[in-house]
Amino acid sequence: MTEGVIFTLHLETHGSEKGIHLSSGECVPWKLFMDNIRSINIKMCNLLVVNMAMCKGGAILTHIEPEKRAPYLAFIASYRDLTVDEIARGFSAFYNEYSSPLDLSKGMNALTTEIDGNIDGTRTFWILTSEEVFNSTFNPDRDPKHFKLMVEEQYANRVRKGDKNISFEIVENDIRKMFEEVSAKHKDYYCFKDILN
Repeated sequence: MTEGVIFTLHLETHGSEKGIHLSSGECVPWKLFMDNIRSINIKMCNLLVVNMAMCKGGAILTHIEPEKRAPYLAFIASYRDLTVDEIARGFSAFYNEYSSPLDLSKGMNALTTEIDGNIDGTRTFWILTSEEVFNSTFNPDRDPKHFKLMVEEQYANRVRKGDKNISFEIVENDIRKMFEEVSAKHKDYYCFKDILN
């Protein structure tokens, strides 16, 4: 890295919603993993691509710290359990077409075609950029059902604390405003736009 080498981080291991599982039985929680790769992505000026060749590697989405720099430019992962054959065939096809972040689209098309048969149907592997993750995390309308549950939980907490002037609508507006403020305050920094634009 001191010579400016750009590389892709490829992890081929066990994974779950909790994190990356090692053969020793230990689990590296997603937060710890992000904390450790963030410095690599900073050094590489937001060009780190992370390939999660593991079951449920898509759970990497469960952790985001918007006030810090993004830990990756993009990651490739699946949300389901995978077979050894799917990982071997899929990433062999991927790396036949991929040699740098400029080749992400070609590599993903090869991976998807190898595993799913075409690039237009259901996908086993997904690629998400740090900006897409940020945008979807702080978009209250992305998952209305989950957002409603969040509002209900916060409403119940405020009622329990004795807030008599509270309504469901007030709580919903407060949370929407908080999402907007976090996005306005942190998105450019998180996505490196403050230095790359």
